[in-house]
This record gives sequence, structure tokens and C-alpha cells, in this order.
Amino acid sequence: MPAQETPREFHLLEVEQKAYELLAKKRERTELSSFADLYEKGVIEKDELTVREIEKTFSSDKTKEGLKKLSELFEVLFSKLVELEDWLGDDVFVVETSTFDDYVNGVDAVAEFLREGSLTHLGLAIDVTFTSDTQKKITKIRDEIKGGKLPLVRYFVSESGDFRGELSNIPRVVLGTDRKTLDELAELWLDFLHLRKRKQTLTEREVPFQLTQKIREVKEKLQNHPLQIELLAQIELQLESFGKYAASLGKTDIALKYKSVLAIIRKIRDGKKEIENSPETKTREMKMFHDIEHALNSILPAPASE
Repeated sequence: MPAQETPREFHLLEVEQKAYELLAKKRERTELSSFADLYEKGVIEKDELTVREIEKTFSSDKTKEGLKKLSELFEVLFSKLVELEDWLGDDVFVVETSTFDDYVNGVDAVAEFLREGSLTHLGLAIDVTFTSDTQKKITKIRDEIKGGKLPLVRYFVSESGDFRGELSNIPRVVLGTDRKTLDELAELWLDFLHLRKRKQTLTEREVPFQLTQKIREVKEKLQNHPLQIELLAQIELQLESFGKYAASLGKTDIALKYKSVLAIIRKIRDGKKEIENSPETKTREMKMFHDIEHALNSILPAPASE
């Protein structure tokens, strides 16, 4: 895990600030007011007030504000890489949640897996390790399972648009990376945007081979980046661990939810063996994976000996 930065020395790097401005700052999130046909006006106004009050705490604390920007940058990059580069395989969509569901319900995004004509949902609480409150997040998931009630997203709109409203009982996992990897991905994405913009200013005849080749190289780096394997490993580890924990408590319905998504994730990972067996993936430290693994081992009870 990277060394912790003190509030006094924390700041966004140039690549982080530039990527945030281009990718995250102007992103459109679900407006609570668009649910006026489903929820009472007073409920929506109360939730909007809650969001404003929470955002005040960010604006008054530069460290919180900076960490929030980095988390948002990772959320956007992850969503784009899933959508455009198939990081979670085909027929997978990542739907970013409303600010209310992000701040209050702790779900930054929902992954929708299309399988056999139906959608399976997985709540992704996206995190990055340099803030490292992983143990706190894992403890929260444990307590949700123990209480028999999984998270909900109040203001949810499916990617297909055929469902609006409250999505409940979503198996939640923590998903993240370290700051070095985040910066690497941001740099690659900025390079891709810059090269593509250059190409768009030229006619087909004017585009030099070197430019086309460079775009292809950057895109391949994004498509084959080893972080996608670590993220799948993070998800798989948590689904297996939380599923077993739920089963040990007799929470059969919850255990089945985790087990059903686990089967999907394992199938997706099986389809990425070439990337998983690449030298870049084999030599990767997988810092966040080990952070999550340590938290699970510390927080969940050891399985009963057979």
C-alpha cells in the first residue's frame, strides 16, 4: 500500500487534474428530480438537501475534495473501460449512481450482467487504496449480511432504460486500485483522446501511418491492461468470501445472490486467460487485492474446520 499522504501535502498531480477536468467534472449523473413520478416531492427535496450538506464537507476540506476527485476519476475510467474495452467481458454495463446513492448508500456504480435474456446486478463500491479504509468498508458489508439486508440504490435507471426506481438487495463489493495505476490509466486515456482528436482533423489520405499505429498501440494497452484481471480477482474473492459467510449464518437467499454473481465473474475471468497469463499481469503486485484479502481474513470469522 502506498505511504499515506498528510492533508498538508496532498494535492492532485497534473495528469490527475487534467483527466478529472476532461472526464469526470462534466459527467452527467442521475438527477433526483427526474424521479418525481415515483417519489413524493418531500422525499426528493430531503435527499437533495442531504447531498448539498455532504458536498459542503468536501468543499471545506481540500484533502477530502482531492480524494473525492480521484475516486470520481477512477469511477469514470472504469466505466469507460468496461463499456469500450470489455474489461468485464461482453454484455456487461456499468451504471453510475446518483450522488445521493453514492454518498448515502455507498454504491458508486451498479454492474448489469446480461445473461440468458435477464439482468443480474452487482453493486460496486469503488475505492482507491491511498485513502485505505478498506477494513471499514469490508466491515460494513459483513454487518449488512449479518443483518440480513443488502444495499439498495434508490434512484436507479437501468442501462436499457426499462427499469427505474429502487434497486434493492444488491451484493456489494469493494473495487479499487492504487494511485500509481490510476495515473497510468489516466495518462493512457489522455493520450488516446489527444491522438484521436489529431486524426479527426485530417482527411483519410492525410492520416500518417505512424499516427494510426500509435492509436492502435495505446488502445491495445488499455484493452490488455493487467488491472482488469486484478479487479476481477478482487470481485471473485469477495463474492466467494461473503457468500460463504452468508451461508454460515443461514442467510440462504443472500448466499445464493453472491453465488450466482460469482459464477458469472468466474466465467468472465476464464475468458481472459491470455491477459491473465501475460508477463505484465504475472509480475503485477496486486496491492489492492492483497489489501482486501487481509481485510477479509481479519474481519470475517475463520471457516469451521471439517
